[in-house]
Amino acid sequence: MKNYNLFALVFAVTATLLATFARAELLVNGSFEAPVQGAGMGTTISPGGEPTGFAWTVASGNIDILDIPISPFILYSAFDGTQVVDLNGFVRGSMFQDFATVSGQLYSLSFAYADNPFEAGMKSASNSVTDVGTMTSLLSDSVSHSTSTNTANGADWQEYMHSFVALGTTTRLMFESTSASNSPSGGIILDAVVVTAVPEPTSFLLVGFGVVGFIARRRCRS
Repeated sequence: MKNYNLFALVFAVTATLLATFARAELLVNGSFEAPVQGAGMGTTISPGGEPTGFAWTVASGNIDILDIPISPFILYSAFDGTQVVDLNGFVRGSMFQDFATVSGQLYSLSFAYADNPFEAGMKSASNSVTDVGTMTSLLSDSVSHSTSTNTANGADWQEYMHSFVALGTTTRLMFESTSASNSPSGGIILDAVVVTAVPEPTSFLLVGFGVVGFIARRRCRS
């Protein structure tokens, strides 16, 4: 029974550490809830015009930050919170954010995406991760979407997940619209962009056993 209780304690401690580690979000404003837009309103952002709190840099064209639903253009709701980014502002756009990393550490990238349903056709975007110090590509990928419909439940959100290994202390995540359409309604809709470090299970088991050992020694002394 004592061994069973010890195993249960190790499991509980390790699970708590893993959950805490997983919540260590590295991006700022990954769900685009800042700056706050009025209900059903939005802002077009061009290079050099990034508002306070946005935390992303627009590199080309322009993008929209939107509070959705925004009638009559997008009638479905955000994946997380109430705001999203449309990678086509008035034209195709791109944006990036630099974040701190540890060389050799494995990281996970995830995000949700849909498409602007006000215009028919396939929408697409590239997503890339680059080591800023050497400009080495760590991840180069793309997504496409055409199944969103302009109804309250018509987003058909898709979830993307991939991993990469950092090379240096600063890493860049970039999204760029690659849609054939260069119109305001021709873009991918982004939400819930998350980058987290992926813990090594063996490391957390060692920490878990260490914590349990400390507790056991305290109990023996008492």
